[in-house]
Amino acid sequence: SDCFDAILDIISHQDIVAMSSGVSGVASLCYEIFFRLYDFLKSMDTTSLKITIYTAERLRNVAFWRENILRLPLWDVVSPNPEHTVEILHSMGWLLKGLSCELRLLVGFANDAVRDSGLAGFLQPHPNLCSALMSNLYGNPDGVMYRLVNKLSLELIQIDPSLTPPAVDMMKKAVCDLPGPPDIVQGYMILSLPSSSDYEAWIRQFNLISAHKCAMSHLTSAIGMMVDVSLYSADSMKSFQSDLLSSSEYSHPLLHSGGAQVLLESILGKLDIASSGSGHEGMDRVLLPSATRNLSNAVLNLCEFMASLQSEGVKSPGDLVQLGALVSRAVYSSSIGEDTADEASIRYERTSTLGCSLVQLLRSSASVELSFVKQQWDDFVRAAQGLAKLCCFKVDPSGSDPNAIVSVLCRSYLTSLVLAVCDESASTVDQSFVCSFMPLFISQYLELVARLDEDICNFLQVVAAKPFGTQLLVSSRIDRCLNSAAMNYVHEESSVIANLRNTVSSSNQAVLRS
Repeated sequence: SDCFDAILDIISHQDIVAMSSGVSGVASLCYEIFFRLYDFLKSMDTTSLKITIYTAERLRNVAFWRENILRLPLWDVVSPNPEHTVEILHSMGWLLKGLSCELRLLVGFANDAVRDSGLAGFLQPHPNLCSALMSNLYGNPDGVMYRLVNKLSLELIQIDPSLTPPAVDMMKKAVCDLPGPPDIVQGYMILSLPSSSDYEAWIRQFNLISAHKCAMSHLTSAIGMMVDVSLYSADSMKSFQSDLLSSSEYSHPLLHSGGAQVLLESILGKLDIASSGSGHEGMDRVLLPSATRNLSNAVLNLCEFMASLQSEGVKSPGDLVQLGALVSRAVYSSSIGEDTADEASIRYERTSTLGCSLVQLLRSSASVELSFVKQQWDDFVRAAQGLAKLCCFKVDPSGSDPNAIVSVLCRSYLTSLVLAVCDESASTVDQSFVCSFMPLFISQYLELVARLDEDICNFLQVVAAKPFGTQLLVSSRIDRCLNSAAMNYVHEESSVIANLRNTVSSSNQAVLRS
């Protein structure tokens, strides 16, 4: 026996298997150790490769991954003990991240560094092992990943309003970093005050909520990683021999039975707050911002994969339009919030990611009948409203405002949405897609025109080319904005010329010294 066997023995203990209270923290540390050993692969030096290979072989010999992933759905993520819940969430996160590394190895891994090390023979594909693990994850409606996503609880937890908080100055002095691995806990803070403090109950709740936010962010990030690697694995499996793909032992629903669609619908269901009656409040008033941001990345990967299946004739364009309607609802609720809120940057990133996901689906469903698209009209209008809100930041090529990048991306996605949904034969304003959302934002867009935002002009050109788009711009007095833009341009040009003249004049002066 060695340290490796000791860790395996700990994890196989009945209390760990059941993730009992009091030992879940130990389980989290054990799973983290195995992930860290796999993660040495990133270094790409010979020693790190040997550590990763040794770890993989030891764990495969005892069927570690299969045994442990089957435990995931059995763990209670809504324990009455908040500290216990946090430890379980972290355990799940480490386990999924370690399994992601294993799946990446099982489909074969070789690059120049690996070949030069002479270890390439130890990193050959293992398609049968990969197929077995993927079947556990996605092999039926009760697959581990489906059950795990369905069990997620992303709702915000509030501090008991009957408790009295400390004074702001006291909290500023007591704030400190949440303990834990820096790559996991960075950005999460707790308060450290004597346990005899009058505010002990409030501080305890505050610290537990901060720890829970961190743990849920860790788990959803691991789910995103697992989705990404699973899709890569699904694509890589296509290159293996046909006898494996057609064998009864091979079960890969991400390729053959709509597993990606089921998983995508499950994740979108978690992001859908309209069904709870909170749609008007926005996603960040109900759900954890960082967790929903992480899941939006998984949505993007799944949408890209679904689009690739359509190009291969596996999925119908109609299916993608219906999925696009689900993504549209998430785009709208994701965009709601104040620009001054603490979570604003997360909201911008998440909404942009979901907007890109929507565009991936719509571009791949271009051949579908417009009448079918119109069945999802209301959802696409809401998505346009959500994206249009994030198009209002000024884009200045010489500036460094990160929000400008958000505007550029959302304008691109909004343009694609207009091109995909707009009915060129619309005969009334009510039938015009651009008129269904543009009136809410036209004044802000025209102000950007006057301030020489060239990028918004590109989008307005698309609007003008659509039914009733030109009338909307003219009635909103775009001519005045263009005149203001021309005057601002002349003023800036004059300033540049004056500065150049001063520079040339200064360079022509000569000083003679005796």
